[in-house]
Amino acid sequence: MNRILTRLPAPAAIAGVFMAASALAATPAHAEERLLILGADTLVVVDREVPCGQPVPLTVRASDAGLFSENNTRLQEIVDGSRAILSFECARMPALEITGELNAERGTLFQGHAGDDTGWLVQSSNWQPATPGPTSGDAGLESRAVAGLTLGMTRTEAGRTIASEFAGSAIRDGGSNRLVAGNSACLESLRSTAETQPGQRCLVADFGGPEQNRLVQVILHQSVDGNQRQDIRNSLLNRYGPPDDERSGNVRGSQSNRGEFVRLGWGNPLPEFTRPLGWPESLPDNRHTLDAYVANGGDTTELTIWLADPSSIPAEPEYRAKF
Repeated sequence: MNRILTRLPAPAAIAGVFMAASALAATPAHAEERLLILGADTLVVVDREVPCGQPVPLTVRASDAGLFSENNTRLQEIVDGSRAILSFECARMPALEITGELNAERGTLFQGHAGDDTGWLVQSSNWQPATPGPTSGDAGLESRAVAGLTLGMTRTEAGRTIASEFAGSAIRDGGSNRLVAGNSACLESLRSTAETQPGQRCLVADFGGPEQNRLVQVILHQSVDGNQRQDIRNSLLNRYGPPDDERSGNVRGSQSNRGEFVRLGWGNPLPEFTRPLGWPESLPDNRHTLDAYVANGGDTTELTIWLADPSSIPAEPEYRAKF
């Protein structure tokens, strides 16, 4: 497979937080595949080279099965864009034969077709259910993913998703009910107010319920270069919809310069909340079912996202929000 090695701007890199972009960017399953499009939550490859004038086999890998729902305008845009790229290589292309895959599974989820005979509109006999849009309160929060993880996943399902999201990083037991992944220094910084260095990224997944086998809490943390607080905020709003609570202000960490922060919350406040170290005095003592904190200090911007089941919160999580 031909590779295009570029340094993505940090806003593009941060988008992977929401939809498992690092897993999508992993080497495709077959050597003959050729990368066509790489986005924050989708990857498009040509399965194999075919003679000009024949239908082109195309695979779309996504983090959301809802991409393959009927009348999905985004899927149509991806197909239109792929056709435009390929037309530079071959002026006569009668059709695209489309295979859809869920990135964490790599199994065929969808088969579709677009070509001269359909007016280049995507047609299929096995459309997938549409993904519900963001809603207020806790309704629908189970469909809101953090690094591809959703509440209620089994430990096996979550482990497989984490392995896909953190390709090349070992998954480690952080206790009988916990999995951790990512940079060790990032995980250590979550215990304190120490700054996380740009490029570091880590995740903590806690399990509860029967046999401690259901995902009840996710903490994802990472840092990027520069002041990208506003860009990341906008990406969060695009991903999760309007928040139920938003607050902003200035914060001084014990090892950081004065900076600005924005804190977003979706869903109802959790019934119990322990104020973490360095929690800004201007924030109330609560946390939402889905919560995000973005702060810039000096030459870095740090993002922490929590997703938690209000009925199954670990009492005193070892890893807490780092400010």
